[in-house]
Amino acid sequence: MDFKLPDIGEGIAEGEIVKWLVKEGDIVKEDQPIFEVMTDKATVEIPSPTNGIVSKILAKEGDIVPVGKVVIVIDDNSKKDELLKEINKEITTNFIIIDDKKNNQDNEKIKVLATPATRKYAREKGVDISKIKGTGNNGRVTKEDIDNYLKSYKKEEIPLMKSLIVSESSAKSKEEKYYYEYNQNEERIPFKGLRKKIAQNLSNSVKNVPHFMIADELDVTELVNLRNELKEIALKQDIKLTYLPFIIKAVIYSLKEFPVLNSTLDEENNQLILKKYYNIGFAVATTEGLIVPVIKDADKKSILELAKEIQVLSQETRTGKVSLENLKGGTFTITNIGSIGGIVSAPIVNYPEVAILAVNKIVKKPVVINNEIKIRDTLCLSMSCDHRIVDGAIASLFLNKLIELLQNPKFLLLL
Repeated sequence: MDFKLPDIGEGIAEGEIVKWLVKEGDIVKEDQPIFEVMTDKATVEIPSPTNGIVSKILAKEGDIVPVGKVVIVIDDNSKKDELLKEINKEITTNFIIIDDKKNNQDNEKIKVLATPATRKYAREKGVDISKIKGTGNNGRVTKEDIDNYLKSYKKEEIPLMKSLIVSESSAKSKEEKYYYEYNQNEERIPFKGLRKKIAQNLSNSVKNVPHFMIADELDVTELVNLRNELKEIALKQDIKLTYLPFIIKAVIYSLKEFPVLNSTLDEENNQLILKKYYNIGFAVATTEGLIVPVIKDADKKSILELAKEIQVLSQETRTGKVSLENLKGGTFTITNIGSIGGIVSAPIVNYPEVAILAVNKIVKKPVVINNEIKIRDTLCLSMSCDHRIVDGAIASLFLNKLIELLQNPKFLLLL
């Protein structure tokens, strides 16, 4: 059967094939995940619609595929005999006869078991595959075997395939000479999936939004003390209490006073949409890049409720289990770069929102209080805004209110 990219919902018209979990010739079962597709910032596993054998894969990893296009053909046993013959034929063709360059005068023939993709990889690396002992099934040569072979020799000792040796006289340009001389010391990684989606979103933001950044420093000694007081209480409820719930509370209160920062510009209709709900996104670092899950109706939740939701969403995001619904609908974003390091930063607005707040590293500094020098916990907050919507004065007043609340954090417990 022809399996088309299904409608995943939420008005999504296309998706990027991130990873194939099966290959041609594999036996698959109904509901078994067969590939991963990226939509917005979520990676979704697509299950097989039937039992059968993968007959043909019609899209490559990294391809952008519209909903409704056939991406894989699965033989559900209606052509079982024909398919088995094709599989046997493919296995047979994997035994390729290759001339040993070194012993060409004796015309010695060597049988090498390797897939076409592996043979291509060997050619790209300039390696004579007949020199490699395979560790795969039935002695099959794998890409790992080729990599290990390259590691086991110094560069000048590797028996290269003559067809890939390019002399200065045969190279057509200086660029080609450079490539053939240095390509052994380069690694090319496909730019796809989440990293590519992040790049597109950030480029879109910079292209559409004239950014400006404002930063200010505050004394968070009282916030540090309050969090330490409540941390043990939270742990008894299996909740890890960070500074972020307090910051979210302060942000929401400040947004209510300066609603333009909780808005979106409808450029098509020339309208500014002031949002009376508060869906706060927070950036989570994953192995693939930053993802922004969203806490819906954050203004209706307590400090501990926010902490619990942050904990759950962070875990789901890092393990790739966060739902698409929890990645949409944000009205304001906070990025907590300080948990990793950095005393100041200039974040990029999470378009089409109009502002983003960066929470930087808390550091101890000498501070003058009543003409006396004291050591205090200090924090720099930096915020980037869409200058089409937000003026510097409004941004400054917003930060002033935020600082006032965070320097008197017990007030936040009443909100």
